[in-house]
Amino acid sequence: MKRYLVGILILISIAAVITGTIWFSRAKETGLTKQRSELPKMQLIKTAYPQLRDFKQIRRWLGKAQAEVKIRLMALSDGTITYIAQKDEQAIKKGELLFRIGGTTVRRQLAFLETKISALKQKLAIATKTLKIKKRAIKEGLARADELSAAQSSLITAKTDLKDAQTKLSMLLQSLSIHSPISGVFTNRRVNIGQRVARGTELAQVIEPHRIRVVAKIFSAHPESLVGKHTAVHTQDGRQLTGTITKVLPKYDPSGAALLWIEGPELDANLKPGQMVDGAVLVTVHKSAICVPRSAIVYDEGEHPYVFVKRPNGYEKRAVRTGLSSGQWIEIVSGLTTQDEVVTQGGYELFYREFKKIYKVAD
Repeated sequence: MKRYLVGILILISIAAVITGTIWFSRAKETGLTKQRSELPKMQLIKTAYPQLRDFKQIRRWLGKAQAEVKIRLMALSDGTITYIAQKDEQAIKKGELLFRIGGTTVRRQLAFLETKISALKQKLAIATKTLKIKKRAIKEGLARADELSAAQSSLITAKTDLKDAQTKLSMLLQSLSIHSPISGVFTNRRVNIGQRVARGTELAQVIEPHRIRVVAKIFSAHPESLVGKHTAVHTQDGRQLTGTITKVLPKYDPSGAALLWIEGPELDANLKPGQMVDGAVLVTVHKSAICVPRSAIVYDEGEHPYVFVKRPNGYEKRAVRTGLSSGQWIEIVSGLTTQDEVVTQGGYELFYREFKKIYKVAD
C-alpha cells in the first residue's frame, strides 16, 4: 500500500512538471508574438517619376518712402539764427523767406565791410582828382607821362578794390536771408532761433510731397538685373500698389543688402514721405522644369545633394544639381530626366545602407 501511494505521487509530480513546461512555453511564445507586433515596421521604399513644374524666384524687400525731390537748405554764412519764417511741415512757394541769420559775428563783418567801402570811396575820389590834375599838368608840360600812367593805375586799383568790397557786402547781405528754391513743404528743420551756425550747416529741407520714391533694401546676388522690373508695394494699412525698380545704388546697407529706388505714379498718389512699406519682386521664372519632392533629396556630410534611381538590379545613387524650390518641390537643374524613376521615400535608408558598406565604425 505504501509503495502504491509513492507511485501515485511520482506520477502526479511528473504530470505537474509537464503541464508547467507546456504553459511556460506558450506564455513565452505569446509574449514574443506581442513584442514582435509592437516593433515598428521598416519604412517601405516608394518611387515616382520626376514632374515638370513652373518655378518662380521671388525676392522680398523692405523700404521707406521719401521725397524724390529734396532740397537741403544750408547756412551760407557764420552767424546766429534770428528768425524762422515758416512753420514745420508747412506748404511754401518758391522764393518765400525761410530763415534770417544775424548776431555779433554778422554785425562785425558788416561793420568791417562798410568801413572798408567808405575808405575805398575816399581813396577813389582822391585817385580821380589826382588823375585830373595829372592830365592838366601833361597838357601844360608840367608832368611826365609816367606820372600820368601811375595816376591811371591808382584809379583802376581804387575802382577794383571798391567793387570787390561792395560785392562782398552784397553777398553777405544775401546770405543772411534763406529763401525757398522750389515750391513744396518746409520740413526736417534742424535749428532754432538763437542757435549759432557755421557756414555749410544744414538748416532744414524742402521737399515735393507728391513726387515719391521708395528706397528699398533687398538681398540679391545680382541686384543690377532687377532694374526695370515691376514690383508689388504693400502699405501698412493693407493696400497693394505697383512700382518699378528704377535704380540700384552703388553702395550696400551695413547688413549687406543692396539698395534700390522704386518709383511710379501709384506711389506718388498714395504714399507720404516717411511711410514704411514692403514688397516682393519676381526675379525669374523657370517654366516646365524637372522637379522631385523634397523627400527624394538625400544630402551627404558635405551637404551635396543626391537621389536614388531605381534600376532592374537595385538602386543607383546619383548626384544632382538643385535649383529653385516651391513648397515640397525642388527643381533639378542637372542629373535627372523625366524617364528616371526616383526614390521618393526611403532614400536615407538606402544612403546609410551604402554608407555602412563603405565606412567602418571606429572601435
